[in-house]
Amino acid sequence: MISQYPYILQVLFLTGGGTDENGNPISPSETWVNLTRCRDEAGNGRLITTVDGQQHQYSFLVQMPKGVEAVALGSQIRVVDGVEVRATGKVVYSRKDQMHSRLWV
Repeated sequence: MISQYPYILQVLFLTGGGTDENGNPISPSETWVNLTRCRDEAGNGRLITTVDGQQHQYSFLVQMPKGVEAVALGSQIRVVDGVEVRATGKVVYSRKDQMHSRLWV
């Protein structure tokens, strides 16, 4: 059976961090959180022009189901297929459209 969204989109969340009672830095803990089902498409360095007229070069496009909220710019994401990481990077543009949601990395 063919699936429109065969992979999982994960977003990296950093929690904690700061300093302890002696002022020593505490590293934040990293947690990958499953956001939604998705599929990735190679962008191979193409450009996208955003609504403000800026152009961004992207490596791949991630398609997501209708209703998924836009992911914050600069968020670290990855697309996984079971235990295999298919794609990873930082979001350069994201939007929630009428028929689906998309993000560019």
